[in-house]
Amino acid sequence: MYKKGQLMKFYGHGIVWDKANNKSLCAFKDGELETEDERAQNILIELGYACDPVKEVERDEPSEISATDGANISKSSKSSNNK
Repeated sequence: MYKKGQLMKFYGHGIVWDKANNKSLCAFKDGELETEDERAQNILIELGYACDPVKEVERDEPSEISATDGANISKSSKSSNNK
């Protein structure tokens, strides 16, 4: 079964730390990050990172996202969110 999702581009600098999994969630390269991962997208949006949808993509299975995911994430970079 396939689900349509979106590839999204986020703007920022540094690394975003995933406290729930005790590892980096993502790292920006040249101030940008493209991801199809719904969990990462929701966390980055909740943290206030500017973003643009790039295109719709087909997904095998929907990602599981809990309401508390954003509460377990912190920004390790001291740079601005580039809003």
